[in-house]
Amino acid sequence: MSKKKIILIAGAVVVVGAVVAINAGRSSKKGATVQTEKVTSGDLEQLVSATGKVVPPTEVKISANVSGRIVAIHVEEGDAVKKGDLLVELDRDRYEYSVRKAGSALSEAEARLVKSELEFERQKGLFERNLISKSEYDGAEADVKASRYSVEQMRASVSEGEKYLQDCTIYSPITGIVSELTAKQGENVVIGTMNNPGTVIMVVSDLSVIEIEAEVDETDVSLVQLGQPARVKLDAFPDTSFAGSVMKIGNSAKVTGFGSQDQATNFMVYVRLLDTVANIKPGMTSSVDITTNTRSGVLQIPIQALVLREKKDSTAQAKSPDSGAGTGEAVAAPADTQVARRKAGKPAEQEGVFVVADGKAHFREIKTGIADQQNIEVVTGLNKDEEIVTGSFKVLRELKDGDPVKVDNKQLQKLGQQGA
Repeated sequence: MSKKKIILIAGAVVVVGAVVAINAGRSSKKGATVQTEKVTSGDLEQLVSATGKVVPPTEVKISANVSGRIVAIHVEEGDAVKKGDLLVELDRDRYEYSVRKAGSALSEAEARLVKSELEFERQKGLFERNLISKSEYDGAEADVKASRYSVEQMRASVSEGEKYLQDCTIYSPITGIVSELTAKQGENVVIGTMNNPGTVIMVVSDLSVIEIEAEVDETDVSLVQLGQPARVKLDAFPDTSFAGSVMKIGNSAKVTGFGSQDQATNFMVYVRLLDTVANIKPGMTSSVDITTNTRSGVLQIPIQALVLREKKDSTAQAKSPDSGAGTGEAVAAPADTQVARRKAGKPAEQEGVFVVADGKAHFREIKTGIADQQNIEVVTGLNKDEEIVTGSFKVLRELKDGDPVKVDNKQLQKLGQQGA
């Protein structure tokens, strides 16, 4: 490095140091204006929130077992039906003709059987008197067997035709609601094949039990367990919430979006409604709050009071990637993040709050537990009624241990009155 550059850098350092010293002097005289709150105790409820939609656990797609034209639909979308109620009728003419034709063939086969049996009895008598050969006797016996097989075949054809005829009338397999009607009278329906699905005429859903299919983020799904209570809100009923319970947790991830930044990975969680909801319909948009943990009578502070600061003993750690994590009990970032910081030569961080005492803000490391939407549990590091800095965000971001502060909670009280 040239001597000129060294002089310029040294000059810049002096200037920066002077500015810092001036600001520090001003700060030491005036002190930053902060808002504070006291450490309180109470109950905490940790929630996992997600959005979803209403789905019935039992949903039957009504399709035809035979191809044909719809001649009558006896229900409309939204109608309540019971198991065995008539839903749809298909054109029967073709299948009635098939039954009559098969019946005629059966009668003919039965007549042939009678004739062959009589002929066999006659041949049997002649054979016993040695008036015909063994081959003639065997031929008569074979004719009887063939006639019997023919009768069985024709009876099967009649049964098949009658089954097709019965399938022209479709009844509801369950008690529920016609949640979707996709076909109209006069349309032709086809049965499904291996490559082509059949025509879905309607969908009948059992709404006696309702579930919410919610998409839970991969970072939260590990907290969710079967049987956990939940509160469900439906967009159709904005002023009411309903009780629910986690019934099923999906194992397959649902990935949406493209690229690493826009991609989201969710898991399906099914919450069963425990309350009866009138006029609820499949597909309604909903939101769920699943209670994953609760604490009673614990110390708690506002989440915004938490800050990250470098560990005081982290200089050695920054130089040695293999050194321990320090004396702090809680850190804001995961362990692998702290390791990455040490390997990159960056100081480790600790999680804590600023406690106000004697007009100064003193940083104190704390260990936290569960959190709700606003507050977080304090496991160790604070006592009840201690005064901590909660704002503003700008001040908290720059505040240092030992900085003088001025407490002004007028704005905070004003906001509280407006909220009330």
